[in-house]
Amino acid sequence: MDEPMTEGTSAHARVSGGRARAGALKWALLAFLMLNLWAQWLGAGLFAELRSADGSGLRILAMMVPLVVGVVGLVHAHPALRLLIFPVSFLPGMALLAEREWEAMSEPVALLMAVASFVLYLIVAAISGEEGELPAQQPADVHPGDGRAGDYRFFVRSRVLAVSAVLAAILGALYVSPAIKTSLVAQAAERAPLHLTFMAVVMLFAWVVMAYISAVLPALNWEYDRRQPVFSQSLARLMSSPRTLARRVMWRVVAAGAVIMVAFQTMR
Repeated sequence: MDEPMTEGTSAHARVSGGRARAGALKWALLAFLMLNLWAQWLGAGLFAELRSADGSGLRILAMMVPLVVGVVGLVHAHPALRLLIFPVSFLPGMALLAEREWEAMSEPVALLMAVASFVLYLIVAAISGEEGELPAQQPADVHPGDGRAGDYRFFVRSRVLAVSAVLAAILGALYVSPAIKTSLVAQAAERAPLHLTFMAVVMLFAWVVMAYISAVLPALNWEYDRRQPVFSQSLARLMSSPRTLARRVMWRVVAAGAVIMVAFQTMR
């Protein structure tokens, strides 16, 4: 005989439904941002390779790697997949881009859009596991925390705001304020745009390192603390099943070997 739904049960169901909807929205936004980043950084290069009569299969494969990694990151809500492996997977494809693609990406508007998209992706990826994943991704046991969740949430989000402010200052100095452009024109004449692009790349690289240390790593620690009981249970299951552990290690070794082989082939 079914028990009648009490007011507390109804409230819990509403909260669970709201979290599930929020999780689905974050998941959809994350998928869009992944595809948007790939389209901005590698889309033109891939289409050029496909249209070219002498297109390289290895180059096409390298440019499609982020799509595969992105799908895996969407299915398995693991912070390392979304925040580290997915961005790094772009490097082989970007190293194979032609000069015309690099020139298009170095335009101020394109560079600004790429940086803004990447920052937004990092923020969404860092908080996408905070609550309400899709039902298939929800952990069985989530650590309830020790009462400091609100403080840590403020700590992480305040750092995200500070990092965003630094990015705004860098972009303003490079592309809004006339001081740097005037100085470069006076010193480098016709090579001023090239010098400006070099400065932008160096400063944005330094900013990405700062953002990773100041904002992304704390967000990863936050996510790990929240999921630590689930990780412990998964590790215990793996240790109790040597065959499963050996199979996972074997697949990782095979994947690493395939990546190394592709890298050597593309460098020839």
